[in-house]
Amino acid sequence: MRVCPRTEEERRRPKDKLGLDAYQFAKEIHEPYLIPLCKTIAQRNGITLHSVNIVGDNAGWHKGLENRALEKEPGYQIVSWPPQSPDLNVIENVWQMWKARLWRRFSKVALKGPFTEDEIWVACLEEGAAVEQDKIDELVNTMPRRIEAVIQAGAGHTKW
Repeated sequence: MRVCPRTEEERRRPKDKLGLDAYQFAKEIHEPYLIPLCKTIAQRNGITLHSVNIVGDNAGWHKGLENRALEKEPGYQIVSWPPQSPDLNVIENVWQMWKARLWRRFSKVALKGPFTEDEIWVACLEEGAAVEQDKIDELVNTMPRRIEAVIQAGAGHTKW
């Protein structure tokens, strides 16, 4: 799945940096991929769509009106999550490992650039696949300690 870069004509407000926004998330990710995925999960597990929980991290593009409208139609449940919360969201740590792999890959050939979109796409796929599963498993296994740390910190900052 590729999200198309937004153009100057798609700027919705003066301070819009043309990154991913709620409308684009709704039209290019939520509607074509997330809703069918939820339906497939429900069907394969013999459960109703209302039993499917989706965790959204409160990023602006998740909370937009377009997405709220789409969430009502299929009936799956949205579980709110603090944005970019590595304390309780292991995927943030996985993203960091992936980004570090990409940084190492491109810093070795920095003098070669600029890179084509296809070169970057291939690198993202290869480096994402190369993140070691045992490292991800280790992170998942830290969840009880992470939860305890968040409780002890009164939902404040922790070492995670």
